[in-house]
Amino acid sequence: MTSTPSTTTHVSQSECNTAQDCGMRWFAQWYLGLRHAGPEGPPARVGSLGHACLGAHVLALADPETFSGPPDFYAAMLTEARKRHYLAADADWCDASQDLLDHAHLAHQAAHTLITSPEFDVRRPVVLDGRPLVEQRLHATWEQLARGAGLVLPDALRRALATHRLGMEGTPDVVHYGNAAVADLDAPVYLDDYKMRTRPVDGTPADNVVADPQGAFYKMLLAALGADGNGRREVVFRQVNVYAGRWMTLEDFIDPGSPYVVSSGLPTRDEKRMPGMVRAEVWREAWRVLEERRRIATADNPKGPRLPTTSEYHEANRFIEDLSYRKAVQVSRWRLDHTVCLEVVRDMLAAVAMRLAQVDAGITPGRHLRTWKQAPCVRPFGCDVSSPCLASLGSNNAEATLREHLGAGRFRLDVLPAVGDHDDAPEAA
Repeated sequence: MTSTPSTTTHVSQSECNTAQDCGMRWFAQWYLGLRHAGPEGPPARVGSLGHACLGAHVLALADPETFSGPPDFYAAMLTEARKRHYLAADADWCDASQDLLDHAHLAHQAAHTLITSPEFDVRRPVVLDGRPLVEQRLHATWEQLARGAGLVLPDALRRALATHRLGMEGTPDVVHYGNAAVADLDAPVYLDDYKMRTRPVDGTPADNVVADPQGAFYKMLLAALGADGNGRREVVFRQVNVYAGRWMTLEDFIDPGSPYVVSSGLPTRDEKRMPGMVRAEVWREAWRVLEERRRIATADNPKGPRLPTTSEYHEANRFIEDLSYRKAVQVSRWRLDHTVCLEVVRDMLAAVAMRLAQVDAGITPGRHLRTWKQAPCVRPFGCDVSSPCLASLGSNNAEATLREHLGAGRFRLDVLPAVGDHDDAPEAA
């Protein structure tokens, strides 16, 4: 392999996304080898800890003889917190900040919500080379991909990639057979990607007809390694969105001075004002308590106490009914046609090959400047490399500017080894 400043040896789905998105960002992260060094935000922390709980649960299902009883979620989260440097290597939960404890509580709550949901059907993980496919990093060479998945790249594309990359890699969250028996070759293989979201998830589309790039990428890996029964099993990609945010309590509504009470003295129905989701029974009880409180407070009025109007009753009942249909776990499904996935992945790899070819030719990959409102190039912290990228405009020396910002401590990236098994930070927004 040709030596480059980066230690990347295999193409990941994250690298493909970055190469398609912006050449300058790919150059910083995947060629110079710079990685984010700042603290992760709350959504990413909750996502990482939630994945640790999920992994512990599924591994216990895969090996019930080793795991007697339910797994210890807080032990799994402690290991993850140390690995991701949320805590020191010898620290315990008693040393954690209140913010980290709050994030662990949300992750534990989300994992419990997921596991007890009727949507959760993980029973038998796929086992590959003696390992259950739960957060396992997979590698496949170009020869394996061509032989097992039929991913035969054009000669020019293969040469551009083979000079710098040995093949493809990825870390699927969970690959399993669902409720089917392992010996049932007609049963599909489910490729699940779990998203711990801090915002409501019930608006997520349930079924999709356009091939998902992440699912297509992982399908190629599974096919190359024979995890799909050597092509005999259908692969279904599922994105499982789990609400991992705060659940509002009765006290949030009935405490004196609550900001979630409107001028009529009743609880708000405006979900944009609420800091999290609310269960139907909690909001119903809050409405009953506040309505009674209002009636008592107006008992001395000459016209009598203020009673709920027909409109207030109607709107309250309609909102309660709406809340009762809300889901904390929403599953989106994609059926992955193999020929479609071959083209999707080829196009993803072509983006990386293009960036590598530019660097080999002595050309710094170009910027993808996006200037609309809230675009990554405009929004504060919208892009990790926005500061040195924009500062280098006109200098014709982006690499020197990147290194200068890094040395001066003004750069939000740093050279760090990977601290997790994910291709990218867990999405939990």
